[in-house]
Amino acid sequence: MTTTNTTFKTKLVDNLLKNWKKYIFYLIVLFSIVLFIYALGFATSWARTEVLGKTFRATQPLFDLAKQTNDIIALLAVIGLVGSVLNLMVGTHIRKKYYWTNYVLIWVVVVFSLATGVYIFVGSAVLKNEFANSFANFQDEWNYLIQLSFQSNDIRPSIIEALNGALPFLLIGLINAGLGIWLFVDERLKHQSYLDREVWVNETLAKVEKGEIKVSEKVMNQIPTVDEEIIDFTEKEVLAYEHKDIGKFYENHKLLINASYIWTLLVTVLMIGLPVISTIVDALNHYGIIDFNTASIVNLHSSLIGFATLILLLIGLINLGSLKVIRQIKTEEVVRQTLIGHSIYLIFTTIFGGLLLLPIALKVPTAKNEVDRMRYQNNSTGYTLTFGGLIFFIWSLFTSINYSLFTGLADEVRVKPDFNVGLDITISIVLILVIFLSAEKVKAYSIKWSYGLMVISAINIARIFYVPLLSFNSNQIPMDIFVQIAIAHSISAILTLVAGFVSLNKSKKLKAYLTQGGK
Repeated sequence: MTTTNTTFKTKLVDNLLKNWKKYIFYLIVLFSIVLFIYALGFATSWARTEVLGKTFRATQPLFDLAKQTNDIIALLAVIGLVGSVLNLMVGTHIRKKYYWTNYVLIWVVVVFSLATGVYIFVGSAVLKNEFANSFANFQDEWNYLIQLSFQSNDIRPSIIEALNGALPFLLIGLINAGLGIWLFVDERLKHQSYLDREVWVNETLAKVEKGEIKVSEKVMNQIPTVDEEIIDFTEKEVLAYEHKDIGKFYENHKLLINASYIWTLLVTVLMIGLPVISTIVDALNHYGIIDFNTASIVNLHSSLIGFATLILLLIGLINLGSLKVIRQIKTEEVVRQTLIGHSIYLIFTTIFGGLLLLPIALKVPTAKNEVDRMRYQNNSTGYTLTFGGLIFFIWSLFTSINYSLFTGLADEVRVKPDFNVGLDITISIVLILVIFLSAEKVKAYSIKWSYGLMVISAINIARIFYVPLLSFNSNQIPMDIFVQIAIAHSISAILTLVAGFVSLNKSKKLKAYLTQGGK
């Protein structure tokens, strides 16, 4: 008997051939992040000249053009980044047969990556010409500005240099769009074969369920779907509580269940509705239709409003999942531990919704095949919590590296780029990609990556004491912004820590169950 030793090169090639779509999409996410960071940093090349527009009426159009260019680049980059993240959440990077959501989101990335790259290049060229013309036409005003605000430090060369550096980001936008088109074309070329395979799989499963094909449990559990994932045989299967009358448990506790559902629904509508109303009010104010905005109504800083909006929207979206879980009590498709987890979560977000639901959750009998079902279903709880932690990490990162009052004065309060900020950005980009990978791994019940989430949680806390604290101690960010950053990192740390413990618990249960032969 001969033993074949697989070389590292062979393993690497096999891995690339098997997971090439996933790696391409990780590149798409990375490039989207780079474009977004550039969009946030684009303002630094012109915002310091805001005082020129404020001081001299004749040069106000220059500042208005610069602000308009920055706003458009930022909007395009944000939509592209959000699209790439949503693509990960709907599985575009691993799914073989695309659904309409995959098509829509992949084209969002293609269109907005292309638009961001092109507009960065074109907008920078136009802005560069306007700045160059202003240097000649308003030389006295510029000299006065430089002497007054920048202590004779001529900022004009740095402005032109920054605007000259747009070509690499045009190429990044083009490459990102090209990668998205590559994935789309590949799926369309193979779409019919995926449909044919799906028909074959469904026909095979139908024969298995009718008993026409006799297979062992072990073999059955390994039948792949079109996406080469394990078939969920229990998708429409009741979890077999101790009684046989489906719906009896719900009827016995209908009052508390419905009360919890209605209260949670009202709070969720409010949490999602307030940010929507705030956005509409601010948009009307921006276009001069009304003369007030959200900040003037609540008397809070706009950054605080943005932070609260993010939290409310995230809580509202997670609440939608809790509402779905509450509805599943009626058909007894929700397991005890899942219901208890959502009950505890709702205590923190809705108070009464969770307090009403928790006694019901504790009375739910343990499902006989709760662990068995984990063989066919992903760890959606750990996956969702990890992505929630990622959102707050990105928010705190961009706040801490891009904060500025944009006053244009020499003593302006802003985060000044230096070695620490550059190192922090580099580490954070790597960490963002690691969190993406962690979400995928814990979805498949990885014990190793469950521990990894706990390490990521510790890194979240540690980062508070690096660039954010350095910036605060050097008066580059005020106390309220530092508190926001600390809170966002703490929330991210809590979410990833909970995701790690939940995933570890589930993964160990599943491993023990499979070790015993699934009996």
